[in-house]
Amino acid sequence: MLTTVLIGLLVLGVLVVVHELGHFTAAKRLGIRVERFSLGFGRKLIGFRRGETEYWISAVLFGGYVKMAGDNPEEPNPVPQPGDFLTCPWWKKAIIAAAGPFANLLLSGLFFVAMYGVGVSQPIVSSIVGPVEEGSATARSGIEESDRIMALDGKPVSYWHEFYRVWLDGETLEKETGEPKGHALLIRRGDEETAIAIADSMEQGFMAGLQSAIPAELGEVSVGTPAYQAGLQAGDMVRSVNGHAVHSWQDLQAEVRPNADVELTFVIEREGRQFEKQIKPIPSDPASAEPSGIIGVMPPNEGTYIERFGPFEAVKLGVLETGFRISQLYSGLWALFTHPRQLGSSLAGPVSVVQISGEVGKKGLSYFLYIAGFISLALMVMNLLPIPVLDGGHILFSFFEAVRGGPMAPRKMVLFQRVGLAILGSIMVFALVNDLTRITQRERAKGRETPVGEGMREGRATEPEPDAMGR
Repeated sequence: MLTTVLIGLLVLGVLVVVHELGHFTAAKRLGIRVERFSLGFGRKLIGFRRGETEYWISAVLFGGYVKMAGDNPEEPNPVPQPGDFLTCPWWKKAIIAAAGPFANLLLSGLFFVAMYGVGVSQPIVSSIVGPVEEGSATARSGIEESDRIMALDGKPVSYWHEFYRVWLDGETLEKETGEPKGHALLIRRGDEETAIAIADSMEQGFMAGLQSAIPAELGEVSVGTPAYQAGLQAGDMVRSVNGHAVHSWQDLQAEVRPNADVELTFVIEREGRQFEKQIKPIPSDPASAEPSGIIGVMPPNEGTYIERFGPFEAVKLGVLETGFRISQLYSGLWALFTHPRQLGSSLAGPVSVVQISGEVGKKGLSYFLYIAGFISLALMVMNLLPIPVLDGGHILFSFFEAVRGGPMAPRKMVLFQRVGLAILGSIMVFALVNDLTRITQRERAKGRETPVGEGMREGRATEPEPDAMGR
């Protein structure tokens, strides 16, 4: 727990300091006097002055702030001085306000590029074949469920990532030579090994129907999700959902995905005992006409391997990752505004941010870089909201000043800032309560593990009527 908290605080602290450095650098470049730059808040521990600026390390080492000259509209009878923030041109105010979020954007891009540069951790899954649809090209090839692929094109494989790598190498060779050759598989079924030939004409259909055999075991439970709040843990086995037997990860997905916002009864096995949990999947995209239900769990794996990329590919993938995550964040933000009932399950406060950062940070460098980049983008998006006291509010005020030809009256600015503080404070309080509620619900859920069958004796059916399933 201590390691988790320390890693989480480190991530959040660095991101906030970089944000403030963006404001600081822009202000200095534009000739605005910066009175103080502080690492942390509260009482000064140590500090020094260089030129017009004091540099502090403060008692509460959590983030930081920049104090610019003349940035307080509540100051009585201010005497404007050269280099004051509130009296500088509107475009300087807009640039200084936007510099903090821009610093977070640059930092997240660097994190994502570094993530691909050091290599991305990918799960290792044994090359055992999962369910095979009857009549598919995969079935016609002779492959059956539970077969283990031992070799492909004469090269031994033990895991799916090795299989795909050899397959792609064969496809590349065919394109280079212009000679379709197909593929040759060696499979083990029980105690026997069998060779299977995949003709070139069947390759596309064969791969479309090929999937791995993943047990319905939980590999990871994401913080704050329905599964987390229900008390589920890594290593739990899902035996059934609403009375329907679950044998594989694919079975679990088939039961959960069509049932967003429908309470489902899960039978879970943990350490040889079975119990029931009531879990309501949340929509993966509330704005969608038919959202897919998720409960916040990941499949198990037998470890990880590192997928490495060259420098140019890392830069390309890092930029694409940054763009994708920005669109994802704004899509989620729009979904919250259009579907406010999802706010409670989606909004994460400082406790969740620290918890998620710490947990992910312990998994390795690539995970650490990913979560740091994602949270940095989330800080950018949050700060660009058009709320007074946030950077987005300052940018909005700057544009109003440009349109009306002069700054807003100090009294009106103070009023708007107080309204903004009230809104921001309400959001922060709600997020903090939401964080604590998630933790409390999870702890309570751990102590409410109903043994299988007791639900009927309590007067409630453990299997809903067919129409409740939407079938």
